Amino acid sequence: MHGAIDLGGTKIEAALLDENLVPIRRHRIVTPNLDYDDLLAAIGVQINWLREQSSDGELSIGIGVPGIVNKNTGMTLTSNLPTAGHTFRKDISKIAGYDVPLENDCRCFALSEANGGAGENFNKVFGLIVGTGIGGGICNNGVLTAGLNSLPVEVAHIPLPATIVKKYNLPLNSCGCGRTGCYETLVSGPGFSKLAKHMVGVDISVENIVSRANLGDLDMQRVMAVWIELYAHMLDMIQLMNDPDCIILGGGTSLIDGLIPKLSEAMQKIALKNTLGPELLLAKFGDSSGVRGAAMLPLEKLMKNR
Repeated sequence: MHGAIDLGGTKIEAALLDENLVPIRRHRIVTPNLDYDDLLAAIGVQINWLREQSSDGELSIGIGVPGIVNKNTGMTLTSNLPTAGHTFRKDISKIAGYDVPLENDCRCFALSEANGGAGENFNKVFGLIVGTGIGGGICNNGVLTAGLNSLPVEVAHIPLPATIVKKYNLPLNSCGCGRTGCYETLVSGPGFSKLAKHMVGVDISVENIVSRANLGDLDMQRVMAVWIELYAHMLDMIQLMNDPDCIILGGGTSLIDGLIPKLSEAMQKIALKNTLGPELLLAKFGDSSGVRGAAMLPLEKLMKNR
């Protein structure tokens, strides 16, 4: 048995996984309001729940968090959780009674998909989540890569290409990271809706944009085409900077019918000459990939030595 905790700004979900890393039970509680001690107590509740589900009361546990887990300083920085200035991992490990690994949730996604997932047969795997936000992670031969600051792959906060902004007179919206005109502002799920608002002046969900485009709505087809072009440029940037064998897509937007053929076609139009593009794939484990990757964190040492 393996345990995992998916820590978010609104909920803390614990998952018990079997020996094949398949989730078999889940337990969700509300994330406390912005108090560090209350947050630790809630995580303790989930750790105890996981132990109760195990026949001998012992199991490995990994935690995925939406932010930066700096392995040099031991600090964890998240945008909507009160972890700044605290030794978060150390404090959680004290509650558990043993070392509990923490990792960015998008990197957990990449780890999962690179090991038994859609990227199993590829050497260099880029996992990309495009949903409420945008984030990614890279695995080489099934092992997560770690940079100087233990950053996840922050493609979300790279500026939109000036050529596309000028071509379509796109807005340069402020981003939650403090910058302006990041990819996340127009390519994430909420960004897609903001793009429609800018182009055709209506408040509309992603689901309705796609539905109306499929029904022949020319305005929504135009919005969708610009979004695909922006998304393809983001993928092209990933290829130029990281040169992965494959890019695995997750998050809510990955559920859009026909997304991969559209993105592949758009990427071919802008690809650098004489280069082979990465294979685009959908996540094998879908919504379960994050907790599956978190459960794999305690096994990383074994994976590195395999």
